[in-house]
Amino acid sequence: MGELLKAAVGCIEAPSLFPRELKILMQVALLADDTTGPTLTPTGTVRQATAGRVENFGGPRMTNWLKRDIIDATLPTFTGTGWLQEVPGPENDGAYQLNLTRLKRLLDEAEAHLATGEHDQEALEQADRELPGDFDTAPEDLAEQVDRILVSNPAR
Repeated sequence: MGELLKAAVGCIEAPSLFPRELKILMQVALLADDTTGPTLTPTGTVRQATAGRVENFGGPRMTNWLKRDIIDATLPTFTGTGWLQEVPGPENDGAYQLNLTRLKRLLDEAEAHLATGEHDQEALEQADRELPGDFDTAPEDLAEQVDRILVSNPAR
């Protein structure tokens, strides 16, 4: 499901999160939809996917090697820092939206760092904040950008 988004989160630095929280966010991103449009679920049904949306965090025990209690414990951090937002409406019970626009800004910073070799902490901190409208639309070119970053720096 969210292999692209997991790779994207793995390419960034996020001053708003501790390294452990960023690793947990990578696993949460793995549960999210990579694209918007019809998608086939593991149960064989077709549903409308929205890029960055996490429909549920799996079962009560473990999901992608991530214990449910760890997810529950870090959700307030992710929602409080603006990385995740609850999707409104009773039909979306338990669904969250990943802040893809913020992720895109941080990918831009990672790409700039690779291009120039200079680390701009102030620009990084400016990119790593929730802005009005972040959850309104998803950026289009995340896949190409992640590919460029991974190709230019395969160690990430």
